[in-house]
Amino acid sequence: MYVTRESRARRRSVEFDGSPWVGWDRLLSYFDECPTQRHKDVFTVLFETGGRASEVITLQPSNFTITGATIRVDNMMVLKHKRRMQRNFLINRADDLLSGRLVEIVRSCTTSFILPRHTIGGVATDKHIKRARLYQLVKEISPSLWPHWFRSQRASYFVFEKKANPYQLADWFGWKSMDTPLRYVKQSLEEQKNWLGISGES
Repeated sequence: MYVTRESRARRRSVEFDGSPWVGWDRLLSYFDECPTQRHKDVFTVLFETGGRASEVITLQPSNFTITGATIRVDNMMVLKHKRRMQRNFLINRADDLLSGRLVEIVRSCTTSFILPRHTIGGVATDKHIKRARLYQLVKEISPSLWPHWFRSQRASYFVFEKKANPYQLADWFGWKSMDTPLRYVKQSLEEQKNWLGISGES
């Protein structure tokens, strides 16, 4: 198991360390901070698929079908359950500001995996990035980020931008428990004010 300084103390979790939906402006500002194209690829795939680190590294171009309106993802592995499962889901290209980047990644991919492993000799065409390396790349974008943060933000985006209900979230993410959305989705005080109909207060 890859053990970081963070994991030796307390690994961050969406339940205790997650944040409300940061909005597209803040999300894209993180994206702009990516030092290399590889960092941008990791950023995009983590957010767009909402997958766990161990799941996104196994994605191949064949998992994606791109049309004018949507990106369809088929047979993405769900590895947390005792019995290995897969999930199928759609991404709406019309109003998702990182979907275009995901299309570029998939269409330009010439390796077996969309996040290939880099070695001293170059890019390994038949091996995916290691999970530990993916974690490292995320930290290089910003020390405040970690892979599951993207999953939490994706869930919060669906709730606060797309008005998804817990059943729709569970279906899209492949969650078995209806309690899971409660752990992932955080609400800011501003969002609470909107929900409660409070206006005219700072």
